[in-house]
Amino acid sequence: MKIICLIDNLGSGGAQRQLTNLAILFKEAGHDVEVLTYHSADFFLPILSENHIKYTCINQPNYIKRLIKLRKYLRSSNQDAVLSFLDTPNFIALLSAIGSKKWKLVVSERSCKEENFRNTKTRFIKKFYVFADYIVANSENAANMWRKYYPNLNDKIKVIYNTIDINIDENISYISKKNGKLNMVIAASYQTVKNPLNFIAAINNLTDYEKEQIFVNWYGELDFPYSIYKDVENKIKECNLENVVSLNPATNQILSIMKRSDIVGIFSILEGLPNSICEAMCLGKPIIMTRVSDYKILVDDTNGFLCDSDDIASITAAIRSAIFTRNEKLQDMGHNSYEKSKKLFFTEKIVKNFIELFK
Repeated sequence: MKIICLIDNLGSGGAQRQLTNLAILFKEAGHDVEVLTYHSADFFLPILSENHIKYTCINQPNYIKRLIKLRKYLRSSNQDAVLSFLDTPNFIALLSAIGSKKWKLVVSERSCKEENFRNTKTRFIKKFYVFADYIVANSENAANMWRKYYPNLNDKIKVIYNTIDINIDENISYISKKNGKLNMVIAASYQTVKNPLNFIAAINNLTDYEKEQIFVNWYGELDFPYSIYKDVENKIKECNLENVVSLNPATNQILSIMKRSDIVGIFSILEGLPNSICEAMCLGKPIIMTRVSDYKILVDDTNGFLCDSDDIASITAAIRSAIFTRNEKLQDMGHNSYEKSKKLFFTEKIVKNFIELFK
């Protein structure tokens, strides 16, 4: 089967990471795979090259010309299926599907904002989803929102969780609370939706003693669109938290870094399905996260800590609970995360689900 995977670019975002993982898994399953983009960011390109996956970038600045070129490309490539990720690539794929076609179109949204179902522009765009063969949501939360606003598309809506490809050096050592601190890792872009300013405010609410018991490494693309990196950096300096929180660029070694950590967190206002949390669970790590996405399925008191994104005191309380949790308890929580991950993110099952839709 020939599969084209369409996304805007190969930058370091979670959607790009997920599509890259799927492309590799489709290839390993014996399919002919191509990744198609229209912007030239190439964070994941070396990984595709290593796995001998064809990559095409139609980098046309003019939106109308770009749309025409992409539609022409998709309608002349003799593929069996197209899988698109994110709003704009989905829209391009949907317009390309208008008219008779022999290929299946599966579109996938990686987050689910209530506003996208309410404002005039996005409601107009979503009307085109009738041209998709299937709409894949990566969380039950997102699927339920689709069913609420577009009940006529109910038969097209499917839930397929993200695939998690854990491939790291097995010899990486983990030391509980190295240097006597709870070592937390956050992998998220420096955007308002990821809630970094409330997180910093919550850290600042800890007592001086508690601040000495934790160190946080945040990893994200520094020049991501709509980045508030400078605001976050200034907030850390203003609160004198340079010895508590470190801001780092995105890295392709994030899994190894997570493996060495005590706990992995995300404090977003909104999420589709947070890749970093799913990956951390597969690595056997306790989780601390806000009540977003399918948090009820991902985290409970057996494997982590929950808080509310708009309540700084709630975030502080969750962090404080993590700080004072015994090492043995944290290790038990990590084991419980791993057991949950085996049920939720089994790679072969997820790939099989996509292939069935393509057929």
